[in-house]
Amino acid sequence: MRFHHGIELFCCGLLAVSLIGCSKPKEYREVTDSDMVEDHDHDHDHAHTAPHGGFLVELGEHAYSAEIVFADADPKMTVYILGAHAENAAAAKADSITLVDEEAGPISLKAMPQEGEAEGMASQFVLDGALPEGVSSETLHGNLKVTIADEEYSAHIHPSGDHADHDHGDHDHGDEGHDDHDHGDEGHDDHDHADMPKPAATTETPAPVKETPPPTAETPAPVTTPPAETPTPAETPAPKETPAPAETPAPAATPAPTETPAPAETPAPADKPAPAETPAPTETPAPAETPAP
Repeated sequence: MRFHHGIELFCCGLLAVSLIGCSKPKEYREVTDSDMVEDHDHDHDHAHTAPHGGFLVELGEHAYSAEIVFADADPKMTVYILGAHAENAAAAKADSITLVDEEAGPISLKAMPQEGEAEGMASQFVLDGALPEGVSSETLHGNLKVTIADEEYSAHIHPSGDHADHDHGDHDHGDEGHDDHDHGDEGHDDHDHADMPKPAATTETPAPVKETPPPTAETPAPVTTPPAETPTPAETPAPKETPAPAETPAPAATPAPTETPAPAETPAPADKPAPAETPAPTETPAPAETPAP
């Protein structure tokens, strides 16, 4: 009787354990990486549409959005500051904003206020000048900083439009954007991987060894031909001495110039004869006195 009673107790205990393990089967399920990614991306994948045809980056804890637009014509780059759902413009308090590319360096965009925006506020910022070499929508990789409502926001921009990772204060995802869950040394080794079957060992067939037959006839040693003696080159006669050039005779002395004779003295002009003295006028004789009557 005791034996049968013990069997009954054992069966009842086994049944109770099985019922406890199966009462809530949904509570026991392996958590995979895809579950963690889905939980992480619920705040980032909102499927918003960029109103100007560019690409969107999130600013803050889904507080604002920035749309970056590239164009062939000027301006080559435009940044629009938008609301959380990228539907309405959100003016930022700045005369300019800076986008720092990891390769090209800082890219400054000046404010272009739209109609109705207060002084010192703007929701549109444009590049003034040429786009730095190598910067495009596929290669842009850097950080965007902007001040909205007296609070600074920043977004990290990845190349090729992968802009899910951003950095804004308390919303920090760690070095890789979502490291709140561990992936192990290899990135995701928390869950078991099926053991890969090892490839079957292959047996290499050794190549048949062919015996080399011994040579039938001895190869005569090569006849060494002594090199012909090189004749001693004839001595080159010493070059003949070049006679010294004949001395050039000294130039004949140039005779001293003949002295020019002094010009003959011009004779003094002959003295002109003194003019003849004019004779004194002859005194007119006094008239003869007329005799009294």
